[in-house]
Amino acid sequence: MAAITTAEVKDKIVFFYRPDLTPEQRKASDNWLQDFRRHDAAWGICDELLQIDDMTVQAFAATSLQWRVKNAKPDVSVGKQLQQCILGHIVRLRNGKKAVLETLCSAFVELLQLRPNPGVVQELWSSLKSPETVTVFLLFLDVLGDRAGRVLGDLEEGAEAERADAPEISKDHPLLVTVQPNVNVVLGLLHEVWQHIVPGTQDFRSLKVPPGMEQATASVFAVFAKWLRFFEMGGADENQVASSPIVMASIPAMNRHDLCDPACDLLSEVAILATDRQSAKLLSLLEQAAAPLMEFRAASTADDDLSVVLTKALSRVCRVFCPLLNHQTFQSTKFMIHAADHPNQRVFHFTVGYWRTLRKAVSTARQADAAQIEQAVADVMAPFVPVLLKLSMFPTESDTWKPDDDDEFEFDKFRSEDLSEAVHECGQLLGEVKAVQIAFPMLTQSLQTSRWAECESVLFFIAAIRHTKTLRDELLAELFKQTAPVASQHWRVQAQYITIIGQEGDWLRCSAPHYIPGLIDFIAHCLNQQPRLQAAAIDAIGALCETCPAQVVQLYPVLQKGAASWTELNLPEAKSLMTSLGCLVCDLPEADLLKAIEGFCTPSINRIQSVGADKVAISREIKKLEALFRGADKAANRSKKDVADAIGKSWATAWGGMWPFINTMMTNGSVESDATLFEELLSLVRNAVLACGKEFLPHLESLINTIVASYQRKPQSSILWLVGTIVNVFGKKPELALPLSSVVNELVGPTLEILSKSDPGVHSDMIQELFYVMSMCVKNFPKELFASPLAVTFFNVGTACMLNTDVTRDALSEVIQYFREITDPYAAPELASSIPAFLDSRGDALLSAMLFVVVRRDLDNSDYVGDVLINLKATFPHKLMQWVHHGLASLPAEVPAAARESCLHSLNAGTQKEHAILERLHRDTPSNWR
Repeated sequence: MAAITTAEVKDKIVFFYRPDLTPEQRKASDNWLQDFRRHDAAWGICDELLQIDDMTVQAFAATSLQWRVKNAKPDVSVGKQLQQCILGHIVRLRNGKKAVLETLCSAFVELLQLRPNPGVVQELWSSLKSPETVTVFLLFLDVLGDRAGRVLGDLEEGAEAERADAPEISKDHPLLVTVQPNVNVVLGLLHEVWQHIVPGTQDFRSLKVPPGMEQATASVFAVFAKWLRFFEMGGADENQVASSPIVMASIPAMNRHDLCDPACDLLSEVAILATDRQSAKLLSLLEQAAAPLMEFRAASTADDDLSVVLTKALSRVCRVFCPLLNHQTFQSTKFMIHAADHPNQRVFHFTVGYWRTLRKAVSTARQADAAQIEQAVADVMAPFVPVLLKLSMFPTESDTWKPDDDDEFEFDKFRSEDLSEAVHECGQLLGEVKAVQIAFPMLTQSLQTSRWAECESVLFFIAAIRHTKTLRDELLAELFKQTAPVASQHWRVQAQYITIIGQEGDWLRCSAPHYIPGLIDFIAHCLNQQPRLQAAAIDAIGALCETCPAQVVQLYPVLQKGAASWTELNLPEAKSLMTSLGCLVCDLPEADLLKAIEGFCTPSINRIQSVGADKVAISREIKKLEALFRGADKAANRSKKDVADAIGKSWATAWGGMWPFINTMMTNGSVESDATLFEELLSLVRNAVLACGKEFLPHLESLINTIVASYQRKPQSSILWLVGTIVNVFGKKPELALPLSSVVNELVGPTLEILSKSDPGVHSDMIQELFYVMSMCVKNFPKELFASPLAVTFFNVGTACMLNTDVTRDALSEVIQYFREITDPYAAPELASSIPAFLDSRGDALLSAMLFVVVRRDLDNSDYVGDVLINLKATFPHKLMQWVHHGLASLPAEVPAAARESCLHSLNAGTQKEHAILERLHRDTPSNWR
């Protein structure tokens, strides 16, 4: 870009915002302005643009300054000049648009991230303390507090993972160096501001804000809340918080729409501080605050928005008292039960965290007091059960199900998330047996009076509470005895009852097998009812196939009879049912198994043959068949070896009958050219291989010939995925190691040719599956792999992929998994000498690529790289640090020297886990470079 003038940039900005531009003109103009931002002259021109009295021009100049500070990283001398420049504009534009001022404040804070300025607060206060400009001062404190708070949060999260490492780093961060000496200063200045905007003493009951001061009051609450996060590092005095008129005023402010959000944030931070410090003064303050908050909450029942904010604050305040497990705890629990009794689901959402906190406090109570505390908590929790039962009732009496009903969808979501969690926590606190006993009378009464909504809500409560423990035998027996007449009840009652049947399979099998025939007949009846009831029955069958398959096999005749008529099932339910069927038929006598398998496969095969070129219908039937074989695989995995072999033999025989038809489909040009349909077909074949296991061997050669020919015509990653499965299932057979190695060789050539012709990042799916295949080769026949040129080829391809920033995370994971396999000193004892010899001359290249992954990409792969380091350390104890030093030295200049030195020192010392050291190296690398 040639020399640019301020006037030229201004004209370009004005031109860009003209309403009559064509898309092409606007794009060209935008490109020009973006290029300008990268120009070295942008610093000075933006300074001049900010002096032009045009809000659009000023906004562009401010955002451009912020962008350059964040991305261009000015040196020390320029940074100091910019600080003075931006501060000057903030002061000069103090009466200007908030958006411009906020952007300038953000740009200044970006500068503080590069180099600290502990004197900035006093400097700005001296220029902006007048009543007319103090809001700009508060805006700057808000932005600085927000950014520094994020830094502190990230470092606290890191400290939790690394224990002693991160806190030392936190003291050196430029933003925290700026904030630390200013914590008491800011809190003091906020009180000075407060006295000007809200003069006079405030109490818990009232807040009188002078007209026109509402925004400033909200800003003080917001800034005070953000700066309380730095209480500990700033050495602030808790008396200053406990007696603060700002904190006291936040309580009545909760009852005002214009102040409730920032006041809630402030009160929440005070509650966190009180919990962390166990401060008697702050706890006393919050105890006093709870009563008026509760009054406000009760008075706001008709105002849902205000109720949400007040309940959020009440939850935070009351959670402070959970660990105390005393009178305040029980009083708070009563408050929260009352708060939860609100018909608005958003209000209820903010009570859920309280029950979780209370349960954790009770579970960690001293053993000597445990019984007394549990009883006291159970007594105060008992009234919560009727509240939960009322909230779980369907709000409408409709007898029909409308799949596109938004209200019903939202209610189902509410029950499956917030309400289920609250019911579960209630069961833990109250005791599951006692909680169900409280609910039982309502169940009995509703069954007698045919009030389906009440009956269904009790069954939902019982189903949701059953997450961890088993209810006493007599309680479950009474449940199934009482609910015997539900077949005549509403379909929602039936669906919830079926859910409980599915959950209680273990108990039914062990303690009440006499109930099972009747329950199975009931499930079979529901399979032919409306879609939601049908779906519940299918889910229950799947659960019972896991817990009592020998009993559920009684369903087989019913399912066999109805299979042909279930073509209209929604695909998710159809797949779930087929998975259950695949699992179920495996418990049939061996003589009946093959006939049963063919009976369930034939309708889908016939359907595919009858629909012609309808790919949607073909896809549906392929997915159903895949689900059927997946169920067989599940059954085989849970069976003893001789039983699994017999099951596999029957499924392999059935597959033999299907294979000619499937093979024809796989070689069909229109199917092969449809990547999605072809992948679904290969997924079916893969599940067939897994279901049949070693018994698939007679069909293996034909399958391999088909997929190799297909890959040579059109390489697809899904074929590699299938080959990886074949290698995993059959690779341990000595007689198959060499043939399978040859198959892999045939696939590698076309794959590498594709990768060489374009950026590998474009073919990440192929890289992912290719290295999955190679990992399976290492696990199953490493000797054949390392006797071929493949080992060298894949080392080179793998390291190249790790240095390519366009290769996806999942593909990188498979690449690093491959290197983890080949570096594992215990994985292949027969290659105890050849693998170390192979790696000896390649260790520096491997470490260079892997360390690049750590600093340049996401953090998820650091664990795998850490495993490789551990493996190499075991094999090359004297060379590893030399390779690490070379790898760190080869990293790009954006990785700070201090981060490299820290990583090298920590790895050399050997006192910390490799994974934690690599995570710290990742965090120490500037995020904007990644």
